[in-house]
Amino acid sequence: VCNKELDDALALFRTWRDRVGANSVMYSTLIKGFSAASRTDEAMEMWQDIKDAGIPMNAVVYNALIDAQARSGNTEKIAQLRRAMQRDGVEPDAITYSTMVKSHCVKGDMSRALETLKEMQDMGLVRDCVVFNTVLDWCTKHNRMDIADGVLEDFERLNIQPSNFTVGILVKMYGRRRQLERAFQVAQQLPAKWGFKPNAQVCTCLMSACFLNNSPGKAIEVFNDLLKVGGADSKSLGVALNGLIRTGRVREAAALVEDALGLSTGSRRSSFTYETLPTECLEPLFTSLAQRGLAEEVAMPLISKLRKAGISINSRLLSSALDPSKNNGPRSQQGNRASFLSQ
Repeated sequence: VCNKELDDALALFRTWRDRVGANSVMYSTLIKGFSAASRTDEAMEMWQDIKDAGIPMNAVVYNALIDAQARSGNTEKIAQLRRAMQRDGVEPDAITYSTMVKSHCVKGDMSRALETLKEMQDMGLVRDCVVFNTVLDWCTKHNRMDIADGVLEDFERLNIQPSNFTVGILVKMYGRRRQLERAFQVAQQLPAKWGFKPNAQVCTCLMSACFLNNSPGKAIEVFNDLLKVGGADSKSLGVALNGLIRTGRVREAAALVEDALGLSTGSRRSSFTYETLPTECLEPLFTSLAQRGLAEEVAMPLISKLRKAGISINSRLLSSALDPSKNNGPRSQQGNRASFLSQ
């Protein structure tokens, strides 16, 4: 199941079931596997198998079944499972309700998600930020800021400790609401209040919020702060590059790559290597340089520095920087680029 060989796992289970006896742990493991693979019908078939075998149901199995349906927002099937829980005398727990909240969020019914969250609060089942994170995240995705504000008030009233994931969600939310200063306040104040440091994911969300609010300078300040502490990763670099490219700052983007990888100083200022940097991060940069007629002046020197640093340049990146079809530069420059390809 862990290696996503579900058909083999199911065949093995059926082969040995009559010999060693089946139990709820085996069934819940298979159900979770089908759930992760979005094979919800087969997860429900496991439920029928359990009933046919006369194995007592418990909250773990029901939660796995509900989660399988929650991933696709199938609230009707979840209601069916909840009724079955009552018939079987199985009490729903915090995981049950959290999963139900997720199902309403996936379906886009944020009002029903809020009602279920309120039920959890009334029953004393909210003990951490996880379910709040779910609702806040989906409120942001569905642009239900009216509900998000109320949920955030409850979050603060209950004095729930946030996580970096919480902070990242709030930064994204305020960024989309064009409240950039509020996004910075959340990123600084919440971690300080609860005694943790914002991680690279929070800073990346903050960079995205800056670019969204037409503040590329602030975004690069955040990225440079990450570089100083060695916290920059491929995701943050990708966001920085794409943001600079979209705002036409391609020279600055090229300089950022050079600085982050330490191509001039020999001292890398980030936690990734070129090998862990997705090709799609650099392709748009080289393509943009070529389209602006900067292949000779900027792209080729950057490629040379990458090579001197022992970094392998694949043909796809070379093509994005040097392919004449992507550049309207003079024929003499195209000839120089062709010779560079053969080096």
